Order: sequence, then structure tokens, then C-alpha cells
Amino acid sequence: MSSIKISRNDFLNKVGFSFGAIALMRCLQSCEEKVIAPPVSDKVDFSVDLSSSDFKELTQKGSFIIISQKQAQTGGKGGGITNYTKYFLVVHTKDDLYLAFNGNCTHQLNKLTYNHSTREIECDLHGSRFDEFGKVKKDPAIKDLIVYKTSFDKSKNILRVFE
Repeated sequence: MSSIKISRNDFLNKVGFSFGAIALMRCLQSCEEKVIAPPVSDKVDFSVDLSSSDFKELTQKGSFIIISQKQAQTGGKGGGITNYTKYFLVVHTKDDLYLAFNGNCTHQLNKLTYNHSTREIECDLHGSRFDEFGKVKKDPAIKDLIVYKTSFDKSKNILRVFE
């Protein structure tokens, strides 16, 4: 086996150029323009057909419905999502207003209901209460509900819930 002798200077020059070239390439690559996909929107925007048998009860003043995120994504058809299901609580008040909220308690994500006699949104798990505008009235919840906008098209009997 033969060995090649190289001076220390030559070795450092060759290795130094190699490392320098690698560092320069990495630096130039990091300066490239990268295309980043836009984030997927989590904006709430769905419609509920109140003439549908699934949601017909919401036409009555003082009523409410609970819609799972899966139902909202499929226009009212489908079931819940395993593990954690995001719910929407849609209320038809005695004053003939449609209100919509996140339907999970801000304390421990339990599904909420609406009590038309007290005009409160309730969590049966630990007793949290919210007013008709989503503001906390009784703990253990300390954070208000997300309130969504609504618009009702009487001619089509369609309620839109959106941000």
C-alpha cells in the first residue's frame, strides 16, 4: 500500500476550500425564494336548511340546535368527530333572533345547551353558565364563548353562520 504525502498547508487549503464551498452552498440555498402553501382556513361559514327535518325545530322561538363540525362541513349531514368534537350552538331566541356560538364549554370543552326560560347557555358537566351573548355568568368557565354572525334568508329558509 502506498501513501501519498501532502504538506500541512496543501491539506488545509484543500479541506478549507471544501468546507468553504459547502458553507457557501448552504448559505445560498437558504436565500432561495421558497413557496409556502397558504394556511388552511379554519373560518366558520356554513348554512343550515331550516326546512330540513334535522333542523326544523330551530324555526320555533326559544329553541336551539347543536351542530357538530362534521355536520357543518357536510351541510348538516354526518356524525361527530372522534375524540374531540367541535360543536356549534345555534339559538332561536324568544325575540326572534338567531344567535350562534362555539358549542363547547370554555372550561373543559363539554357540549353546551340553551335554557330558553332563563335565556342562558349551560354546561351540564360542571355548571358553567353564559348569557345570550356568550359572556360568562357562572364559573368554572372564565372565558367567554366565541360568537358567530348569522343571517337568515326567510324566502329560502336558510340560516347562515359565519365569522
